[in-house]
Amino acid sequence: MAITSIPTQVTPPLWAYTFVQAPINGNGYDYFNTAVKRVNYNTVSSGTLAIDVTAAAIHRWQPGATTTVSFTGFPAVSTGYFWQVEIKGGSLFTINWPASIKWDSSASAPTLSANVTLLNFFTPNQGTTIYGGVAFADINAA
Repeated sequence: MAITSIPTQVTPPLWAYTFVQAPINGNGYDYFNTAVKRVNYNTVSSGTLAIDVTAAAIHRWQPGATTTVSFTGFPAVSTGYFWQVEIKGGSLFTINWPASIKWDSSASAPTLSANVTLLNFFTPNQGTTIYGGVAFADINAA
C-alpha cells in the first residue's frame, strides 16, 4: 500500500495542572490520575513566603520582590513527602531557597523562567534534606 500523505506531528495542549506528575505521595500512594489540591499565593511582595507543604500538593505563586522561601508543616511519615511549586516570572526577582535543598544536577538552584517554571520537591526525612528539581522549565501559560 502506497503512502499518500506524510503524517503531521500533533502537539497536545498543556493542562492546568489538575494532576500531579509524581511517583508517590507522603503515604506511598501514587498521584497518577488523582486530582490534587492547589494553593494560589498570588503575587508575593513581602519578601518572604512560608509554604506549608501539607496545605496542598501544588503551591502556585509569582514573586513581586526578592523573596526568601521556607517550607513548613512536614508530616511525620517515614515514606517521604512530595510537593510541587509553580512559579510565574521567577527570573524577575532573586529567590532565596532553603539551604537544606539538594538540587538535581547542580549545587545551586536552577535558573527560573520569566514564564512559568514547575519545580518538584521531595523529602525523605521531614525536611532535614529536601531534593529539588525542575519538572517544566519554561511553560508559556497564562
